[in-house]
Amino acid sequence: YLNRHIDEMKSIKLSSIRSDTSCLKDFQSYLQEHHPKVKTIYKINKDLLQDYFTYRMKVGGVSGKKWSAGGVQTYYRRIRAFYNWMCNKRHLELDYGILNKMGSELPKVERMTESFSPSEILKVVEFMQDEKGSREWSWFVPMLRVLLLTGCRISECVNMKIDDIDLNSREW
Repeated sequence: YLNRHIDEMKSIKLSSIRSDTSCLKDFQSYLQEHHPKVKTIYKINKDLLQDYFTYRMKVGGVSGKKWSAGGVQTYYRRIRAFYNWMCNKRHLELDYGILNKMGSELPKVERMTESFSPSEILKVVEFMQDEKGSREWSWFVPMLRVLLLTGCRISECVNMKIDDIDLNSREW
């Protein structure tokens, strides 16, 4: 599995391989210490992963730092990918997908949905007001306003055509 960037998929980055290695070694050392009877991949299941993630969130990992929900999600994806890769080895006769869909059982990652703090918004508004008539920024201020008001991507803004806009309904 850790040589698949050589043997199978050439597009896997070495940093991904290193992260996979670190993850799997951490999981293996956890099993050796806390579940010494689990010596085969056939005994890995969702409950075992749940124990592992709970332990890492309460006690921490190698560095002693407690894991965040994001760390748990990352390690879950890496362990699940390894298990599912092993399932493709037909002679092992593993049950494909038994580690899939643990999302609801794992801690949720809190995502920040605001792009700017109130003070940052004030700075942007001040910039737009100050630079509205400047030679350097006057071309950019209308685009910035569209980006901020619509949430569109830069490429969508750049490729916008006047025919795409209905001025009466104020819709793009």
